[in-house]
Amino acid sequence: MQNNQDIQNLKHYSKTMWASGSYKDIAYYLLPASSHLVTSANVQSGELVLDVACGTGITSITARKRNAKVIGLDLTPKLLTRARQEAAVAEADGRVQRRRRRRTSIRE
Repeated sequence: MQNNQDIQNLKHYSKTMWASGSYKDIAYYLLPASSHLVTSANVQSGELVLDVACGTGITSITARKRNAKVIGLDLTPKLLTRARQEAAVAEADGRVQRRRRRRTSIRE
């Protein structure tokens, strides 16, 4: 089992990595995967969807367009800001909750 310091180091390096590059370039390639994921999961209106590591919010927005209730979690504040911007453009702003998580537990 990893100790707490190992987990903290992993989270720090992950957050640094995702914030340092152009996630926009990567996100472009995730569009078809997000659509396929939401379709395969048969997301329905009113269902609660938890998008862990939501990045720029592509999957969150796709689920929200099906009228699901969506919570997007990410470690990287820069990506959460971008997700809010993308949600506004997609007219899903305010209907997708974004939360920054520092710990590994979802219950907090």
